[in-house]
Amino acid sequence: MAYGTIMGQTPRGGGKRYATIVIGTSTAGWTTADCDFLCDGNNDQVEIQMAINQISTNGGEILLLNGTYNIQSSLNFNLVQLNQDTEIVIGGMGDSTVLNFSNSVKIENYYARLTIRQVYLKGGTIQSSNAYSDVNLEDNKIENTIFSIYSLSFKNNRYINSIAQSTSIFSFNSGAAVIDTNNFLLQVGVNNFFSGGSKLSLTNNVFQGATGSDNSVSARINSTISGNVFENMNIFLNNCTFNGNVLKSSKVSSGLTSCISNNYVVDGFLRSGAGSTITNNVVIQSDTSLPYCISAYKTMPNESATTLNTISGNSCSGGNIGILLDANSISAPLVKNCVITGNACSQANPLQIDNVWSDCLITGNMFPNGPITDNGSSNTKANNVTG
Repeated sequence: MAYGTIMGQTPRGGGKRYATIVIGTSTAGWTTADCDFLCDGNNDQVEIQMAINQISTNGGEILLLNGTYNIQSSLNFNLVQLNQDTEIVIGGMGDSTVLNFSNSVKIENYYARLTIRQVYLKGGTIQSSNAYSDVNLEDNKIENTIFSIYSLSFKNNRYINSIAQSTSIFSFNSGAAVIDTNNFLLQVGVNNFFSGGSKLSLTNNVFQGATGSDNSVSARINSTISGNVFENMNIFLNNCTFNGNVLKSSKVSSGLTSCISNNYVVDGFLRSGAGSTITNNVVIQSDTSLPYCISAYKTMPNESATTLNTISGNSCSGGNIGILLDANSISAPLVKNCVITGNACSQANPLQIDNVWSDCLITGNMFPNGPITDNGSSNTKANNVTG
């Protein structure tokens, strides 16, 4: 059942035009005296869509009172003729306001700045595709919702995913500016959690994957990942900054020109490609199945000194190999110019250099329990302590 006044008209009580539309549901005991639109627990998107359609070009807020709202077809914000900087807010009353989406149902937003806060989102997809469609989620509980977003601000949310198949939970279009702060994200059985974020900022979040599942974060050009806790995660980087994170049973693999620094890693490893730096990290391994603590590789033969790798100031303990300069299936001609300095590795095999590497500088390292294994050529080794 729906009723209400058209946005911009005098509200029921008289007085000024109002910018807030209140929605309740009879299943939670609300009546027409309490709200502008009353849902009944069946196809509640009808009343909510009517409220969306009444939002003016200047924006406004839709307040959902506590109760469960069953959404069985998509909600569309594109029907509103909005100004470019218009903001629409969907607000609830915390976990007691539940938006329950059927499978494949979407919230579609292509023009407005859409904010969703203090609701419990269950299922569905939130979708946007251009620079005028910022989506902000704040202080929500979210379960099994999929995001296909151009620009997302995601703050202080609790995300739980129990989707068992390979699913990209967060995917971003090229050029997206994405900010994540202070969220708790729990995943079970997901093969791709964050996918393709450019200019992605992940700060002070907790990412917790289930043991044995293949959960991942993928970030690329000009992304920053700092101050997070990752457990049972695979992190894939390309031209990123990865700084000050804590990793447990998690692995970092980077392509070109990433900076990986000041991270604390337990039963994981750090691996990076051409032009990258790996500095001041602590890697501790008790899992002997892991191949190394830190690895560098080159993506193509004969890369110049301008794309050199630097591995410095790291501490590695446990496991099999401390630092590995990996052949990465590259055959002759040789790859060159890695600087390894000021590291401390306690393994019996603290540093292994594969045979495709040459002209590297290895100096000032502490390797007290084993020798350097140098299968390369023309590498300079000076002032190292070796066992």
